[in-house]
Amino acid sequence: MDQGDNGGGTIAQMVELTKSLQDIQNAFVTLVANTLSYMRQRKSSVETKDAEATATIQEK
Repeated sequence: MDQGDNGGGTIAQMVELTKSLQDIQNAFVTLVANTLSYMRQRKSSVETKDAEATATIQEK
């Protein structure tokens, strides 16, 4: 990478910043995907437990 007298260091810093921002974006997307997956699983679990509780109450 060019690091001459005409801003080469700045270009290298911008490239590194771009890579860092891409890594942050990828991590955020993963976080959101994992959060949605967790929420879906919790919803399913709560619905299952509610259905089981309803069935138990109706049996009595």
